[in-house]
Amino acid sequence: MLKFSEELALLALDDKSGALRPMPERLFALVLAGAVLCELAFAKRIGANTNSIFLLSEESMGDPVCDDALGILKNMGKTISTAEALSEISTHADSYISNIFSALVSRGVLEKQGEKSLWIFRREKYSLASDSDLTAVKVRIKRIIKNPELVPSGHDVIIISLMECAGLSDSVFTRDELKTCAKRIRDVSKMDLIARSLSDTIARLHRAILDVIARI
Repeated sequence: MLKFSEELALLALDDKSGALRPMPERLFALVLAGAVLCELAFAKRIGANTNSIFLLSEESMGDPVCDDALGILKNMGKTISTAEALSEISTHADSYISNIFSALVSRGVLEKQGEKSLWIFRREKYSLASDSDLTAVKVRIKRIIKNPELVPSGHDVIIISLMECAGLSDSVFTRDELKTCAKRIRDVSKMDLIARSLSDTIARLHRAILDVIARI
């Protein structure tokens, strides 16, 4: 399964222009930072209290984005407010999205088109080498949202929350579909992660991220 940040990047990629879809720069940067923090929590590199996070391990994850974020948190002190962590990590969104796309190119998910774009971030343009990965993400999300009897995994709750926060639901659903699916998307976004067999740490972090982003 792709990382949260990779799935978010694919959902945000406009397959026609090859660049990120037009969206508020700060909003997407904060949502991307939230995705990275969730990855660190899943990897047990950080823990979380109600409104703060703390380091559990400084061990490298072998991923340039996660390792850079881990270094940022280390320099911020032993205990950091979630809002401050999101704000600081979000300032690196430009380089992070470039690293994420480069990783997807190296794995054959994307192809680099080579033309420079000055949309939201300065970056290369990309096209899908194969739509299988993006299709898999969209199919998984649609299946969960359109079948209320299905119990989503913790990973799915988080990626749907990030999608909703970033305003990317229309990258998965048509306008007509959103008329009937919007409430279900909101409901899944707010599901209790502990009930999804995840730890208190990830549940607290998830709630804190949603609270911070909702206030911008």
